[in-house]
Amino acid sequence: MGSIVYDMRNEETEKNAVLWVVLTILIGIVWFYIAHFLNKDFRKHELRERRLISLINNVLRKYGTLGIVKFEGKVPDRSALLYIILTIITLGFFGLYWIYTLAKDPNEHFKQHRVMENQLVGFLENLQFT
Repeated sequence: MGSIVYDMRNEETEKNAVLWVVLTILIGIVWFYIAHFLNKDFRKHELRERRLISLINNVLRKYGTLGIVKFEGKVPDRSALLYIILTIITLGFFGLYWIYTLAKDPNEHFKQHRVMENQLVGFLENLQFT
């Protein structure tokens, strides 16, 4: 019993509530910052890929390929400010949806990659270089 009482006195100290509130707010701000840039960076990545596919299609046309590589954008342009406000208003519940979108958007994007890459490989295999 003595060791349990000793542990209780030394390990179960009062926690500073203000410190926990400040840490929670800071963690929330850092999370919003990270989520914002994940949204924006992945959107920019997709826009660059769209431009690249356009250039690839121009080259394919130049060499007489009948088809073009299709690339459907799957990453919506999400407003981080709106998502932050909705997360605060819903006491964090909308943040769960935001996390879901941060996982779903790249998954959809890479599904489109597989389709696009298969099309591109098919077109390149059929090219006749002169």
